[in-house]
Amino acid sequence: MRLGASHSTGVGWALAHSVWLISYALFGIVVVELYRRIRAQPSGGKVVAVLTAAVAMAGISAIAGQMIVDLVVGLAAADRTHMHELFQRAFAVPGVQPVLYEVGPIFLIIGLAALFTHLAVMRRVSVRTAALALIGIILIGLEGAAEGVVRLLLMPAGAGCLALALNEIRRTSTHGHAGPAE
Repeated sequence: MRLGASHSTGVGWALAHSVWLISYALFGIVVVELYRRIRAQPSGGKVVAVLTAAVAMAGISAIAGQMIVDLVVGLAAADRTHMHELFQRAFAVPGVQPVLYEVGPIFLIIGLAALFTHLAVMRRVSVRTAALALIGIILIGLEGAAEGVVRLLLMPAGAGCLALALNEIRRTSTHGHAGPAE
């Protein structure tokens, strides 16, 4: 999350984190729509759909919490040193680091992957659409483990794959069919 190659306090930090917060809120809409498509089928595996949607929403909640902590710290800190101190204080609160930064966000990846896989198995999306979504999800998931230029490329590449998959779902929905599995 580097606006202008900066990883410091200020307007760029706040703007970037605000955009991320909004984008993850939009993922909530995606999760609800994917769940709705499974639920609409008579033999759709509604229990699995509820569980995987709940897992994805838990991940979204963790990421939203992370963005809020980052925003508060970034806006309160005078400089990088102060920012580091404020993050250390936030991480001293039991559960903040593992829930919001380490384990919690993984739930979004797991939930989305399960929802797209479920839709592909039900033939509500094509294999191509599900594969694009899964590749995008994997690329986004790898972003946190990568470094340097690779890290900066993974998120947009993953987002692009997900956008293509979601566009395919939108396109087939407006034509009245979900598309055959390929």
